[in-house]
Amino acid sequence: MATGCCTPSWLDDIEESQKPDGQLPDVAPAYWNYYSDNMTWPGVYLMVADMLYRQYADEAPIKKHYASMKKLDELYEYEV
Repeated sequence: MATGCCTPSWLDDIEESQKPDGQLPDVAPAYWNYYSDNMTWPGVYLMVADMLYRQYADEAPIKKHYASMKKLDELYEYEV
């Protein structure tokens, strides 16, 4: 499935940058140690996987990253 040259590997970079509690950095790969409580950039992780599914019917990114996406969701659910 042709989903672009970099997007799937970018999702891998985001997942690899995730902290054990589910927090994601504002920049991935995490060149800087900058993790905030802002949902704007970490939310892109969920949105890009959804975009790949909607535009290309590619379920693989969602299946591959489901556990780490769930961890992020649980982090923000707890903080609310």
